[in-house]
Amino acid sequence: MALRLREIEPDTDFRFVITPTGAELPPMEAHWRKLEGLLGKPLTVVSPGYSLMDLCRKQKMIPNFRARFCTRMLKIIPYLAWLQNQFPAVSYVGLRADEEGRTGMETDDLGLLLQTRFPLREWGWGICEVLGYLDKRGVTVPDRTDCDRCYHQTLHEWWVLWREYPERWASAVEDEERTRHTYRSEQRDTWPASLRELAKAFEERGEPKQRNRDRDTECKACRI
Repeated sequence: MALRLREIEPDTDFRFVITPTGAELPPMEAHWRKLEGLLGKPLTVVSPGYSLMDLCRKQKMIPNFRARFCTRMLKIIPYLAWLQNQFPAVSYVGLRADEEGRTGMETDDLGLLLQTRFPLREWGWGICEVLGYLDKRGVTVPDRTDCDRCYHQTLHEWWVLWREYPERWASAVEDEERTRHTYRSEQRDTWPASLRELAKAFEERGEPKQRNRDRDTECKACRI
């Protein structure tokens, strides 16, 4: 969205905002640096001043499907607070045309102070159009764009974290043992929910089968 807006409205003085949680993997951090070069201006970092790990310690719990406080406290609240110094403003949100069930953050009570636009939906862009555009611009989105220890990630993504980022894995294990909760639920699959026990299973059983989440397969129907 940002790249296309910059392309079709070169005279607009956009502020490109990111809300990192402090738990992103190196490929995502490199992706942001590349975007700064492509956009021709630095990304504005909006943060509450603490990381996901700090928040888990403060809350004495880790995020889960019933308590997704991480997104609200690390992203939505800081972004709205930052926006208050920009009013009146237009906030551009990158939800696609094929994401009908997603609404973005609620800003109705701000009235005329804040206008929210969804350019990808205005253009009718779904996943196929987005990936096609990025391919033409030579942009490859990292395999993982979210936090390194999200309860929502797949078993294979946990395996990648265990194999390639042992220090981060150890930190996530510490989160679990400090809060006495697990990032994974026992109902998800037959592998252990505890990260400490999951590491032992990885050592014994090897790499788990990867669920097919290749973004390119999502566009298969567009090429038939």
